Amino acid sequence: MKRTGIATLSAQVIAFSVVVLAGISPQAATNKCGAICTESWNLAGSPYIVTCDTTLGFGCTLTIDAGVEVRFQASTDLTIEGTLDVNGSSGSSVLFTSDSLTPAPGDWDYVDLRSNGNATFDFATLEYADRGIYMLNNSVATLNDVTSRLNNWGLWADTTPTLTMNNVTVEQSTFDGLRVARASISGIGNSFVNNNRYGIQVGMRTAPI
Repeated sequence: MKRTGIATLSAQVIAFSVVVLAGISPQAATNKCGAICTESWNLAGSPYIVTCDTTLGFGCTLTIDAGVEVRFQASTDLTIEGTLDVNGSSGSSVLFTSDSLTPAPGDWDYVDLRSNGNATFDFATLEYADRGIYMLNNSVATLNDVTSRLNNWGLWADTTPTLTMNNVTVEQSTFDGLRVARASISGIGNSFVNNNRYGIQVGMRTAPI
């Protein structure tokens, strides 16, 4: 009887170990890779794992609900050519983070806003990226109650984008909190603290911050 009990216990331990070692969490996840169009990412499908570069096409809309986690595997990004609507709330923010068991700045690339890309982030956190949000050309983004932390660069805006920031905190960047050039920047209540090089690095022809 004792031998049977030990064998049963060992089998249970092995089964549990298999579940734990399979990934960061035994909960179900939704993988994303390649081209996407109009979608809603909700708690039922969370976490969403970006397994390769993923692009939201022009004319498409991606809505991300409060409390959702978006995890990025190494060197992947989410490119926005359409409209991104991040609908976090106080106490239930949206998290963009690394899928690594030992996360570090630069694990994943960025949320990339290209020409005509438009994004609104309400109550969101971005961490462990190369650049939390990367804006180019005539892209537009509005950030409300957003934290960008533990990235190489917290935010990067260059080549005529428009960025509005309200109650944004950028902290613990490997390099700069905000790197900005040839861009229009506005907003109130923002904080750039404990970044290793500059809180804000300003290039030429940048509108007043």
